[in-house]
Amino acid sequence: MIRTSFFFVLILASLLAQPPQKNIKKDYPPKIYYNGILKQSSIADLVNQVSYDSLYNILDFLEQKGVRSSGTNNQTLNEVRDWIISKLSDFGYSVSVQDVYHYSNYHGQNIIIEKTGITYPDEKIIVGAHYDSVPTGPGVNDNGSGVAALLEIARIINTVQTDYSVIMVWFTGEEHGYYGSTEYAQQVFDEGVNIKIMFNMDQIGGISNYYGDPYVMTAITCERDERNTIPENNAASWAYTDTLAMLTNTYTEIDAVIDYAYGTDYIPFENLGYVITGYYEYLDVFNPYYHQSTDVLSNMDVYYLKEVIKGGVAFTAYIAKIASTTGIYTENIVSEFYLLKAYPNPFNPTTTISYSIADAQKVTLTIYNTMGQKVRILVNENKVAGRHIIEWNGRNDSNVQVSSGIYFYRLNAGSFLQTRKMILLK
Repeated sequence: MIRTSFFFVLILASLLAQPPQKNIKKDYPPKIYYNGILKQSSIADLVNQVSYDSLYNILDFLEQKGVRSSGTNNQTLNEVRDWIISKLSDFGYSVSVQDVYHYSNYHGQNIIIEKTGITYPDEKIIVGAHYDSVPTGPGVNDNGSGVAALLEIARIINTVQTDYSVIMVWFTGEEHGYYGSTEYAQQVFDEGVNIKIMFNMDQIGGISNYYGDPYVMTAITCERDERNTIPENNAASWAYTDTLAMLTNTYTEIDAVIDYAYGTDYIPFENLGYVITGYYEYLDVFNPYYHQSTDVLSNMDVYYLKEVIKGGVAFTAYIAKIASTTGIYTENIVSEFYLLKAYPNPFNPTTTISYSIADAQKVTLTIYNTMGQKVRILVNENKVAGRHIIEWNGRNDSNVQVSSGIYFYRLNAGSFLQTRKMILLK
């Protein structure tokens, strides 16, 4: 017992000694659990292709172009449109545009590409972002970050075959009132296109030196639907959003925080009954650069953006299914065994822990302090397969409030074992 505790303390000490992960370059693919066995994933090979330099150059270009808002600088908007089309052509795509000019004399164009699935070509996934800005600033985060994300996903996903078709759309007129996405959603609805899900990314670039600490930006909001015109599709959105959160936690260094869908280009799709989900940066304060002239590259956290886009690549690849006929994807390679990061974290006085198991079995979820001492057993019973949620109130097994500090929570289900860190602040 003494030897085991000492060894556990050494492991925890080594974890605590690790520097912030954001600036660490990993030369190996992330590892994930599959039915309790640690396996390499081909999705990781795609995730690792996300390039900091590529993102920085895209954002720098958009900042240099300046305001791209129809009605105030329509020429710049068109120049950015042509630049995006040129990039996509270089990636090997055939690009189409859709005129949008039915609203208050607004005139712009959606940019559309499609990667046809080889097994289910008529079942489609839409991945979207808007490329216009407000008239008051260059919109490098809102929504240059979405432009960069979509370009990276387009570049990377085109290197493999997928079972399902993937449509990527750079919408115009979002800042005027979802003009571009309204036009496009209505078109696919009228044509009876079979849309599995619409995944949108808007303002995902974070804040540089947030609170004076470049490592504070550690979470991304995964947006789930709660007001779909087809009520049962809310459940489908929740399932997809859970998957988005799970993949984010698997393939990135940031937390996944699940919240309800608020408002951006997925709204017209939601209003027509399509299943939606999305990414939006997570902050506990309002972004001071939002819709301001100061929404520039120097006020963004490109390391954070890179991690978010890694999650976007993983989600797109997973739901589109990297085709099994290519020999690089196996159905269900990502297991339903996972332990999500606690939310909120840091926390006071309570935090929520979510986990999932692939089959019914005995589960233990235990809290430890940094000395490796057992603090609280949250779960110690048989559980059915699926996702489970439990709250910890910061008290030990004797119902005594514990002190501020770092704690670890460990999930054990069969051969699956995973430990994560959380911080209690008072």
